[in-house]
Amino acid sequence: MQEHSDNAITLEKRIEELETLIANNELSGFSPQAKEVSSLFKSLRLSRNDREHLWFRYQECWTMVKVEWEKNAQTLRENAQILSEELNALDALAEKNLYKDFWQKTKEISSLFKSLKCSREPREKLWQRFQDTCDKVKAQREQLESESESSKNRILSRINDARWEARSAFDQEGFTEVRDQLNEVMAMLKNAILIKAHRDECWDAYRQENESLQRKREEKQSKDYGDLKLDIGVIKDTLRGTLGSDILNIVEETATLGAISAEEHGEPHRALQLIRDAQQKLQSAFLSKDQRQELRERLQELWDEAIEAIKTQKEFKRQKHEAWRERTEAARDRKQERLKNSESFIDRLESQIEDLEQKISDSTHDDWIEKAEGWIQEKRDKIAEVREQNEELQQQIDDIEEKLEEQ
Repeated sequence: MQEHSDNAITLEKRIEELETLIANNELSGFSPQAKEVSSLFKSLRLSRNDREHLWFRYQECWTMVKVEWEKNAQTLRENAQILSEELNALDALAEKNLYKDFWQKTKEISSLFKSLKCSREPREKLWQRFQDTCDKVKAQREQLESESESSKNRILSRINDARWEARSAFDQEGFTEVRDQLNEVMAMLKNAILIKAHRDECWDAYRQENESLQRKREEKQSKDYGDLKLDIGVIKDTLRGTLGSDILNIVEETATLGAISAEEHGEPHRALQLIRDAQQKLQSAFLSKDQRQELRERLQELWDEAIEAIKTQKEFKRQKHEAWRERTEAARDRKQERLKNSESFIDRLESQIEDLEQKISDSTHDDWIEKAEGWIQEKRDKIAEVREQNEELQQQIDDIEEKLEEQ
């Protein structure tokens, strides 16, 4: 009968919709539609063969869906287990006070909560556990930071005391007192509970003060040693009757030569002037032949080195200027090429406008004419925009030409 055939076609289409949902893994909408199909089986009149065939397909749909539902349920259970294991790892980091690793782990777990699907009840429990762990660690961290801040302030206060003591330390007794205070600071640093930022701050302050004390000790030792050496030298030469002011002047000139060595490559012209001054002093100094020859040769070596440095600087400046000019000319050429291309682009647009205007005058289609007039306006706007850009480009070219002429 025709009615049976039409009903079979209707029912088959609805079953095909169920099969499509399964194929696309859109199972959330399966049950409502399946119930509708089940109702159709009860209400529609079908031939026996059609009913058996369609009912078999309908049952196959349910079989596949149940398999998929079980897979999804298993996935949800596995995802919940993954989250639980990650939370166990998070708890372990919290127990070890590894805060940096802990907060990095929280970012990973937060991403997992977003990406992994779980059943509602397990998910809510796991999320609450996650929140409780984070809140607990935040409280622990705040407590630790508070204790660390107090320890830091005590340590920095002792370092500041040592710093003030060091300002008035000019002998062994004073240096020993400062050293004792810094040793106490060291003991505090080893025993105090400090977060990394506070520990780094305290260590930096300690190292700075310790190095400052060491420099002050070395400077004091060097000065006393130098003074004693000069005193001994003056005494020895005085006893021999050979001491003259020229000898002491040459000792001072030795320091000047050291300054020249440090400056010769950075400021060769200044070095030349210092050498001239030293040579002038050398001429009137009372020295042995060997001493005079040694200093004269050293000054000549420095003179040659300074002259070479001046030549090198001049050549460097020349090469630098040539390279700048090449780069600038290349930039100008590129801009000129861009300007040329832009002008050609404008010519093409104007030609297109003329062509459209001609077509408009020949056309009788109002709709097309309206569109063409819109195209013309767009092209004219584009021409105005490009011309404005070209004016800026030409100004840049003029500026470059001006710079090239100035150099």
